[in-house]
Amino acid sequence: MKKGKQIIFVLVLGFMVIFTMQSVRAAEPYEQITNANEWELLKIVNEERVKQGQQPLAIFASLQKAAGVRSQEIAERFDHVRPDGTKCFTAIKEQGIRYGYAGENIAAGYTSPSDVMSGWMSSAGHRGNILSGSYSHIGIGYCNKGSYGNNWVQIFIGGCSVESIAVGGDGIAYPVGSSIEKMNRYLVVKCSDHGVGYVPVTEGMCTGYSKNQKGSQTITVSYRGKKAKFSVNIVDKAAEDKVTEGATSDDKISGSGSSDNKNTEDGTSVKKPAKIKKLRAVKKTKTTISLKWNKRKATGYEVWMAKSKKGTYKKVKTITSPDRITIKVKKSKSGKKYYFKVRAYKKVDNKKIYGSFSKAVVVKTK
Repeated sequence: MKKGKQIIFVLVLGFMVIFTMQSVRAAEPYEQITNANEWELLKIVNEERVKQGQQPLAIFASLQKAAGVRSQEIAERFDHVRPDGTKCFTAIKEQGIRYGYAGENIAAGYTSPSDVMSGWMSSAGHRGNILSGSYSHIGIGYCNKGSYGNNWVQIFIGGCSVESIAVGGDGIAYPVGSSIEKMNRYLVVKCSDHGVGYVPVTEGMCTGYSKNQKGSQTITVSYRGKKAKFSVNIVDKAAEDKVTEGATSDDKISGSGSSDNKNTEDGTSVKKPAKIKKLRAVKKTKTTISLKWNKRKATGYEVWMAKSKKGTYKKVKTITSPDRITIKVKKSKSGKKYYFKVRAYKKVDNKKIYGSFSKAVVVKTK
């Protein structure tokens, strides 16, 4: 089959079936059920929905699993019919998911989340699924496999209600001008039928934030009739190296992340954890890297990774006691280099006090 881009029209399933077909990054909890491409596509989907006055969609584990299965299947048979001859919606039922309405978008050959989203939004049927008010959840699947290389799936379902929401992510300080999207916050959503889900927090969901106003701000996030709040401290750009979270480049992430001491509510002073030293790889395979470092007096540790010397570091794991960890490197190639930094933290008054990052260590897989 000649390589290129393919996009196939949506299927929509309600209590009656109506369809049209035409040619046409512990890690954060959500990182355990989605990869970077899928999370980025979710952000774009929800930004488009908010622009059109629709509520954002949440992902949850079992629907993500169904979408992942379908992304593998369309690499084999690019169709809303599965390789076993059944309709695509049986992938939802196999996960035991309850729903009132469902829809599917599929595409292949598009190289990035923004690329495939542009293709879908230019098609009335796909756009209708993406912006439909009937849906409350989405499963997003991506894999690189088969004739077209990049395979993308969106599975939509509706027919449930939200019980509660809370803001996840533990960033506190950000430089003047930071967008809410740069804060990498997310909602933890509890749904009556589908359990715990996740929604990236975007500007269109928030009130009470002024990115050019220095000082402490409380931001309110609204989602499907529920509200949750989180606080941030907006600082001068000169203090950017002390941003607790959200610093991503190699030079920015190396800042201490906090002052030497933290005053607690009872007036005592807590010294920040000592800098991590002697970070090293003690074992490595083609797909895993085991790291060890000198233990510190701390509540836990964060492990950050970049894929190049000057690349963007992203938090890949948070652990609460050991001084060693094994990282599974997705889609790793033998002999590939990865860069790691680790920092310790103490938890005081439900806030984290961070020590300095270790010196970066480069590890090459076998």
